[in-house]
Amino acid sequence: MSKLAIIEEVLNSKFKPTNQTNLIEVDRDHKGKFFKISYPIVKSSKIRCCLYRYDPNENDIFPYFSNVSGLKKICDYILFAEEGDYLFIFLIELKKGTESAKKQLNASQEFVNYIINSAQRIGKAIDEKIAFRQIRVSEKRISRRNLNEKDNFKYVNNYCDYTNGSFYLEPMMQ
Repeated sequence: MSKLAIIEEVLNSKFKPTNQTNLIEVDRDHKGKFFKISYPIVKSSKIRCCLYRYDPNENDIFPYFSNVSGLKKICDYILFAEEGDYLFIFLIELKKGTESAKKQLNASQEFVNYIINSAQRIGKAIDEKIAFRQIRVSEKRISRRNLNEKDNFKYVNNYCDYTNGSFYLEPMMQ
């Protein structure tokens, strides 16, 4: 069984958006103005992936936690991408402005570790060849002149401030 198939078996499909090809954020900014941002996911046919979205306004995914500020915060999307024996886990936070996403991304990595450990607990091992990628996509930092450049990003300790208008998977899986 592939690692991606195990993830899909463990996680509830109600958290899979019907649109599996775009990262979309629809919200209001700090001034109350409505906005919608969208980033297409670009990948080759040899990469299998599955996108999950956890919207705290729609679903309480942490019902055992009390409403302590920041306790239930996680990133906007978790994208599991599999190529061969490798599973890449992209923790993605979309931001309209330039505020930090580090707390949400770190919390999300703990959540995914819990998912992996839960799968192992029921005999579905996902124990090697896994790589985490924490990514903040800031609308204000998107480079309009480099919208289609595939290599316009850098990782520092598996963290990236992504600046492309499209979300290219293959170069980020290196």
